[in-house]
Amino acid sequence: ADQNALKSLPLSEAQWQQLKPVGTLKAEVISFVRGSANVSRSSQRSVAKLARQLEAFPTFYLQIIGQTRSEGDADANQRLANDRASAVADLLSQEGIPAWRVRTQAAPSQSASGNYQSVLFQVGQLPY
Repeated sequence: ADQNALKSLPLSEAQWQQLKPVGTLKAEVISFVRGSANVSRSSQRSVAKLARQLEAFPTFYLQIIGQTRSEGDADANQRLANDRASAVADLLSQEGIPAWRVRTQAAPSQSASGNYQSVLFQVGQLPY
């Protein structure tokens, strides 16, 4: 089979909505400098590893969902969650992953625990 036939193409809004989840990518937790969208140095290596995984699965698309703790101003937290997702998307782009394979969003804060100072990765592909 022609390897080039197996690749992703930019999606329309409707196609993003139709993606079938293939699960969450087993990525190490991406951590940020507290209260910021700066990806910690150790997590930058995790993002590079994630880029290699995406290269191995060229038909998968990635949704990056930014999260923050629920403490503090909800609007500021929403902005921070968006900024965190975008920061990871930017790093993936620097690693050679086309921006159109990645989509970012912010999740509402659900916990005051530090576990939510990260991003989630959901992988999807178009239905056949």
